[in-house]
Amino acid sequence: MLIEFCSEVVEFELSNTTSVNITSPLFPIPYPNDMKCTWSISNSHTSFIRAVFAEVELGPVDELRLVGGANVNSGHNIMIMKNSNGYPNSMTINSAALWVLFVSDQSKRATGFFVTLQTADQLGKYNIHVVQLIKKSH
Repeated sequence: MLIEFCSEVVEFELSNTTSVNITSPLFPIPYPNDMKCTWSISNSHTSFIRAVFAEVELGPVDELRLVGGANVNSGHNIMIMKNSNGYPNSMTINSAALWVLFVSDQSKRATGFFVTLQTADQLGKYNIHVVQLIKKSH
């Protein structure tokens, strides 16, 4: 049974002067089990969206995905995964539409995530200045 925190798709429109902050439910308190959350971000100004990860801490089988494209089921799918250096600090997606998907199971809970989304003119050049945030070491 999914908890009602994320019962509907939440939609945002980016502009050249605004950014959008998205967090897991209850962040920074550990998120509930059995979550499935979807956010839809559209960007009518450029073909690029930058994601800056202030913090990411997920349970061992929980998922955070970015899907570039107009359709959540057929877009370019990027799973945010931990490697030896931790989670990524940021990435730029070549798409004017972006989906953020978060799924948790019934096992270990964690703090979750905090991501800022903003428009970008091209890979590496951003319209909004975002202060580089330092992630926790785990």
